[in-house]
Amino acid sequence: MMPVAQQVLLDLPALATLAQGGDPTGAGPVAKVVMSLGLLVVIVLLLRALWHQRGR
Repeated sequence: MMPVAQQVLLDLPALATLAQGGDPTGAGPVAKVVMSLGLLVVIVLLLRALWHQRGR
């Protein structure tokens, strides 16, 4: 497994907290939008990495 994928798996509890609207940082709505976009980017990159691994 790739290091990035391992890191994402380790961060899953924190990401789940963010996804449920629980905000561990106490950040405002703008930060929540930024985090959501960041999470979306991470998911897309993870899917791309898995897709490329499957293609080999």
